[in-house]
Amino acid sequence: LGVIELQNSMADLSFANDLAKDEIGNTYVTDTLGGKIWIVTPSNKASVFVSDSRWSQGFELNGIDIRNNTIFVGTYTSNRLFKVDIATKIVSEIMIVGANLTGALDGIAFDDEGNLVVTSNAIGAYLLASTDSWNTAQLIGIFNPNLDKIYTSIAIAFENGQPWLLVNSYADPSQASIILPI
Repeated sequence: LGVIELQNSMADLSFANDLAKDEIGNTYVTDTLGGKIWIVTPSNKASVFVSDSRWSQGFELNGIDIRNNTIFVGTYTSNRLFKVDIATKIVSEIMIVGANLTGALDGIAFDDEGNLVVTSNAIGAYLLASTDSWNTAQLIGIFNPNLDKIYTSIAIAFENGQPWLLVNSYADPSQASIILPI
């Protein structure tokens, strides 16, 4: 293991937030403050993979996952989902049909059926499906572990196809680090 600096200069501050690996060993890292996705090659060379002005409006890029040579990212402040074609680096916003995602999007991950689980600090998790290669997505489920809590951090993992949420609330330390199946 080693330390890899994800910053070009002091004027170009970065905040590494989440990461995902592709099938050839590259690691992609969301930069919440810098509005970019970094790539770290298997030989530990780091560079900016792609940036987009829609990710530079403050505290934005957060969760990331990769499926079918496409990077999927969620934004924290504007609550939007994007996809990035790895081969072309073309960034496209995923339009959510019939619903608005709210509450500071956090971790994202695909389930075994190809649905996208998107965690939200105010809601818990959204379950999204797409029939058009993720140009649009439809809300097919919501998991809310506790309607009266605001979560400050949510992560997602899968075990035997079962999604689990790790939720934390800095506002209520007694509710910190709860792991819930969804």
